[in-house]
Amino acid sequence: MSEINKSEIRQRLGNISQLQDILFGEQIKEYDRKLEEYNHKLNHLESNLHKIDLLLEERLGELEYKIIHQINLVENSLDKKIKYLNITSQEEKQKIRKDLSDLAQKASNNIDYVQESIKNQTSNLKNEITQSKTALDREIQLLKQQITNKLDSSFSELSTGKVSRSDLAEVLFELCIKLKDTNVNLELAESEAIQTHVDLILPEEKSTVN
Repeated sequence: MSEINKSEIRQRLGNISQLQDILFGEQIKEYDRKLEEYNHKLNHLESNLHKIDLLLEERLGELEYKIIHQINLVENSLDKKIKYLNITSQEEKQKIRKDLSDLAQKASNNIDYVQESIKNQTSNLKNEITQSKTALDREIQLLKQQITNKLDSSFSELSTGKVSRSDLAEVLFELCIKLKDTNVNLELAESEAIQTHVDLILPEEKSTVN
């Protein structure tokens, strides 16, 4: 059997794209589907994380406002007691002011606790996104390997059929270009994106100072 020339190959198979579709069509479709699903998941994660960050900032601002407002109320109340009760005992005055200082310190500690909780929660979200990214990337790499294995198998079959080296090189080159063009940049912006219950960090009613 004489070697099949390029014109005969094109006449039988139509063109290189048709040959690629015959050999790798299903794998490439699955590859593209995975990439689309991967991008959708990453966008969803980033969007959710952004919303959570905004909500946490809003709730923290509300908590700080409530604490400061309560401190001011207590301070004004104590000042009025000192003035209108005409307290003469220096010891009692110092005790009242110490109580006020303790209250302010307690409020400050509460704010620090909330900020640390937010920091830890954000760190956990980033870790979850990184893990999701790694898992999805692993799926894509596995799919690429499957395509490569299929390509090697088809190469062997075509070689057995005595297709010319130039025709094989053209087919493989076209396929590599297509696979390269469909690759995506896997970088993440500052995270994001897991469904979470923000109330576990900043409950509505728990932030008041006793």
